[in-house]
Amino acid sequence: MYKIKYRSPDEMKDSGVEWLGMVPKDWGIKKLKHVTKCLDGKRIPLSSEERGKMQGDFPYWGANGIVDYINKYLLDEEVILLGEDGAPFFDNYKDVAFVSAQKIWVNNHIHILKPIMIDTVFLLNCLNTVNYIDYIEGSTRDKLTQSNMKEIIIQVPSALNQQTIANFLDIKTAQFDSIIYKKELLIKKLEEAKKSLISEVVTGKVKIVDGEMVKRQPEELKDSGVEWLGMIPKDWGIRKIKRLSNIGRGASPRPIDNPRYFDDTGEYAWTRIADVTASGKFLLHTKQTTSKLGANLSVKLEPQDLFISIAGSVGKPCITKIKACIHDGFVYLPKLKNKYVEFLYYIFYIGQCYRGLGKLGTQLNLNRETIGNIDIALPLTDTEINSIIKYIVYKEGRIEYLTATIASEIQKLKQAKQSLISEAVTGKIDLRDWEITQEGGIQ
Repeated sequence: MYKIKYRSPDEMKDSGVEWLGMVPKDWGIKKLKHVTKCLDGKRIPLSSEERGKMQGDFPYWGANGIVDYINKYLLDEEVILLGEDGAPFFDNYKDVAFVSAQKIWVNNHIHILKPIMIDTVFLLNCLNTVNYIDYIEGSTRDKLTQSNMKEIIIQVPSALNQQTIANFLDIKTAQFDSIIYKKELLIKKLEEAKKSLISEVVTGKVKIVDGEMVKRQPEELKDSGVEWLGMIPKDWGIRKIKRLSNIGRGASPRPIDNPRYFDDTGEYAWTRIADVTASGKFLLHTKQTTSKLGANLSVKLEPQDLFISIAGSVGKPCITKIKACIHDGFVYLPKLKNKYVEFLYYIFYIGQCYRGLGKLGTQLNLNRETIGNIDIALPLTDTEINSIIKYIVYKEGRIEYLTATIASEIQKLKQAKQSLISEAVTGKIDLRDWEITQEGGIQ
């Protein structure tokens, strides 16, 4: 197993770049424009309508990664794609996409770089360590302009060193990625287990006895006549959601980007799909708050109101714990009795009630009518509902603790991986005697 070692201080020099720090004395320092050819002239912006008419086999890359697939292609050579603005390329200013020998179209939010005086994989790793804050500009949105991009400082060792570092990082990052993938898979399995548990409880397949789940016997069940519910307890009833609450829809002031609709000191939070996607069970905060005018032109929710997204992350439920306004990408259940709020949240959360509401392979089509006509099974007593909610909350808390622990481990692994990449591409790790045959596990 190869033991990582570091160069001695007397082998290093100041790069003259604050975020780059010390590099080996025999390494060069160059600007990106001197080691790459910019192919931005080949970028082709397409509207969503144009893309819709060009469905095919080749990926079309935009600011959010692969946006669509089209029939024609523009590039079929080894290039590096570097985001000009937007996610995911500037999430934490670290992410860079690399495409090798793949037929693609690229839109005008992506820089296209052809390495000409530097190893492609080495450069990719360098670009993943750049401090882009020094190069981006823009008053409303971070942007890496072509002129600023060309000025990015890159450390350049000999061709042999570049290849060695690239090979080393290929192996090491693959080892990190394998462990990270397994842990991410475990989180997915925990999420699936949580949904399965909740489904069993809210459909009555099990009952809660002395704080534990007990499977109901066949003689305790009846056919609900509802596909997604299947068998339910004999003493439970079937109700349409619209019988428990009217179904309302949010509203949006227009044009939505008018600053007069927003106020940092506003009473009501402005809820976007992204806020709900990022939240868990409860909406606790948003990035913006509305002005009085904006709130009056939207729909106001009070704490403990349940609402569901019908656009973007379709079907995601949320319970607001703050005063919040929702736009027309949401429906809500006004004046829903408190005893039903969390029970219905969990029904929407597991998502089985949406079965049949969208064609196979297409997005769910949710609106006030479809939500209102969903049939659910309800216990007849408040005591049983409270027992169900208490049990789910307890189990959910334990699963979420495990999930958070694993997520923390993943974050530490990602940080360690990033640190390794940075130390390797800046020459702080001494790889002059490293060989692939010497490689072992992560040090």
